[in-house]
Amino acid sequence: MHLVVNRSDMTAHDETVVEERGRYRVIDTSPYKNGYRCSDGGIGMSCFVVHLVLEDGTNIGLGARPEEEHAALRDRCVVVRGRLESKDQFGDDVLRSGETTNLSLSDHAVGIGNIGNRQFLDENQVLVRRRSAQLAIYNFTTKKGRDEIVIEGSVVSIGGDQYCITSIEADPESRGWVSFQKLSP
Repeated sequence: MHLVVNRSDMTAHDETVVEERGRYRVIDTSPYKNGYRCSDGGIGMSCFVVHLVLEDGTNIGLGARPEEEHAALRDRCVVVRGRLESKDQFGDDVLRSGETTNLSLSDHAVGIGNIGNRQFLDENQVLVRRRSAQLAIYNFTTKKGRDEIVIEGSVVSIGGDQYCITSIEADPESRGWVSFQKLSP
């Protein structure tokens, strides 16, 4: 099992099961709520997300976690085990992230939820139904957030970067997925 403690370790062990060591950081995203899977299989909701801060300051988003866990682990050095999916290796690649998860893009937390069909005006001003998702985008620096409804092909500004929504997948049996592609400056 590989131990990840900095960004170069992330690059070397992307897409593998690793142990990651860092400081447990709790971030308040109020008024935005994020879903997490409970031990009994249910879904819990929280206004807090957790990041693991590595030795070099790199953040790994762990998503929403139970509040009891926050009290026990806040600001402590912890080791977590899981499949590493690096969020900063875009290039021409597409990042696919699940509904009710949080990811870190351009130093912002991005929560994904409410994937489904909504009515929109098309280019001819006709109402059409399109698959869409709601993004809750939270700026760590200003501590302010905003919501955006996106469809496939939408371009979203996050931090100083632009991201194209390349696909939105809905799954009535479980959670859906949104795919992001970082656009060149």
